[in-house]
Amino acid sequence: MAEQLPAGSERDAVMHSLALEWADQDPVAAANWAMAEMPEGLELDATLRTIVWDWAQKNSAEALAWVDQLTDPALQLEERATVAMALARTNPNSAVIVTASLPAGETKSNVIVNVAFQWALIDSKAATAWAQSLSVDDGRDQAL
Repeated sequence: MAEQLPAGSERDAVMHSLALEWADQDPVAAANWAMAEMPEGLELDATLRTIVWDWAQKNSAEALAWVDQLTDPALQLEERATVAMALARTNPNSAVIVTASLPAGETKSNVIVNVAFQWALIDSKAATAWAQSLSVDDGRDQAL
């Protein structure tokens, strides 16, 4: 259906919606289909981020396994960051483990700040203790 629409934002929006509906039942197939059929760009990025976010909240191990098989290092980094942020409110200890696996850089710094903020909403003492355990290079100051 969506493939019959002319290329452009309307087609991308329809494909985004289809992928998200499909992801409720089969996130692997939906994510793989989106990567194969949608053009690179913001709509594909948003589609994958939403699929991985929702998936991580349901089954983070499966979501991470899918992320780990991605061959594009930049995409793998972004989706691993998505998993960490998705876990920050519901399973901050798991979010910390995923965050620790990220390479140093802007993405990791952003995730650390997000995890610290989300965790502080549910347990500020634990979030502060974690932030204080970080090195300066890992973003302790930003997390605090």
